[in-house]
Parts: sequence; structure tokens; C-alpha cells
Amino acid sequence: MTSEPTEGGRPELEARLADALMRLQQLEETQNDLIHLVAHDMRSPLAVLLANVQFVLDDLAERGEQDAIEALEDMRTSGRRLAGMVDMLLDISRLEAGTATLSLAKHDLVRLVRESLRELQTPEARAIEVDSPDAVHAVCDEVLFRRVVDDLVSACIKRTRGRGVICVRVSPKGPRVVLTFSDDGADIPAEFLQKVLQKSGQLEAKRRGVTTSVGLVHAQLAAAAHGGSLQVEARPGQPGVSFVLELPVEPAVENTSKG
Repeated sequence: MTSEPTEGGRPELEARLADALMRLQQLEETQNDLIHLVAHDMRSPLAVLLANVQFVLDDLAERGEQDAIEALEDMRTSGRRLAGMVDMLLDISRLEAGTATLSLAKHDLVRLVRESLRELQTPEARAIEVDSPDAVHAVCDEVLFRRVVDDLVSACIKRTRGRGVICVRVSPKGPRVVLTFSDDGADIPAEFLQKVLQKSGQLEAKRRGVTTSVGLVHAQLAAAAHGGSLQVEARPGQPGVSFVLELPVEPAVENTSKG
């Protein structure tokens, strides 16, 4: 049987809890700093790798060695994906610390979505249906927005294992723009719909067999940095989920430079 702490022992217990919390926060900060340093140091060797692959590709193209070219193009695509993951980790570190600087300018989000799908270099991404007006303009950081599109499309592809139906819808909604990334993969239990957008929640979801992606954490932080939001919603009467990204047409955010 557990006894309640006495009045005299309560301050000591509170002090111990505060100390434990501080140590946990320090440990998390140390882990985040380490991830930032490792990701930053990976950039240089990746840049050298990709530069040399491009050099060999150019040489092989002159000699018409198609089989070798295709193998190296696969290497280049994988290298670019890895470089993108490194940039994503660095983004997460900066966004969590509040030190990210956004380079804001008005862009056509429909054009950026379509270009991002082509640049993903996968048959699944190129086959995704885009449902949108001809153009929808909003102020955003172009590089960060493209990475968010990559995050959400990659999450859908991972969830459907490249065999499902994925659709991206871009819709103006008054002072905001709504981008919906839908797939017909496995349902996500209701208690994990929002948890998959958080690092701690992803670990718990993964233990329960829910397919997750660290890109969702990045996308949620990037949306918040623009003054927007990201939600995960079930699709009533249909399999799969929708990742619903809302961005203001004119974000009122700090730490920005206007392009």
C-alpha cells in the first residue's frame, strides 16, 4: 500500500522531480545537438559523392554506355534523397530551436507542387493525381515548401508501398490555402492520427505497427513556422488518411526575410 508523502517530504519530492525533468531536457538537447552536428558533417561527403557520380555520368554518356548510365542514375537519385534527408534533419533542428530563417516570396503553389512531384524521380510520384485550379498564389519559403511536399508525398508512397492511389488537392479558402495529400493505405488508429506528427508520438505509433515517417515531423514544424497547420484525418467510408496542410496566403511570422 502506497502512503501519501508528508507535508515535510513534499518539497524534497518536488525538488527531485524538477531535477529529473531538467536532466531529461538536457539529455534531449544533447541528442538534438548531436543529430545537428552529424547531419551537418554529412553534407560535404554527400556533395563530393554526387559531383563524382555526375562526372562519371557525363563521361559514360559520351561513350554511349547505357547500362552503366542507368545504374549510376539510380545511385544519383538515392544520393539526392539521402542529401534531402540530411537537409530535413537540419531543418528540424533549426525549427525546433526557433532559429530558422524563412526566405518569403509570393509563389504559385500549384506550380511548386507539380514541379516537386517531377523532381521526386519516382514512378509513383509522377503518377500522382493533382486536383487544383490553374494557379493558387501564396507567400512561402520556396525551398521549405518543396521539402514539405516531398515529406507528405513520400509518406503517402511509403504507406501505400507504391501500389495505391494518391491524390494532391490544392484549394484556396479565403485567407488560407488548403493542400490535401490523400492515400488509400492502411487506416491509422484514431489515437495516433496527430501523434504521428510528433517525434515522441511516432516512436509509440511505430511500436503499435503504424507506418510513420520522420518527414511528417518536419512538415508539421515547417507548417507552424509559416503560421499554418498540419492535421491527419481519417477518410470516412474510404481506406487511408489525408494529410491536410493549411497555409496563410500572407503569413505573419517572425525570423523571416522577404524575397
